[in-house]
Amino acid sequence: MDIGKYLGIPTVMSLLIRTHVGAFKLEDAFTTEEIGLLPHMALLSIDFPIKHLPKYVISDEEAVMIKQGKQIAVKEDEEITEKFIRLYKDKEFAGIGRYVFSEHKIAPHKVVL
Repeated sequence: MDIGKYLGIPTVMSLLIRTHVGAFKLEDAFTTEEIGLLPHMALLSIDFPIKHLPKYVISDEEAVMIKQGKQIAVKEDEEITEKFIRLYKDKEFAGIGRYVFSEHKIAPHKVVL
């Protein structure tokens, strides 16, 4: 809602401080000086913003298929309830998969292999 329009007077925003956006929080932010002194401390893992998505581990063969743009079958003992999932080959982030509910398969969505 535009408060100024509602009140019938012109208004201008002079300051906006975002306290968080998704997984990123202001209290965890680094100043440019801190980054200059200890740049490695400010680095986050590539999968940090999507930690809320379920994790799914794929084999070497499945990783090749995902890299080629092919779907992979979901393991029989696995139940997936979300549309998007984080994919890992061993402990390495491999990308984001899209669960195809009708086929019980995972399709590549974003691949970083």
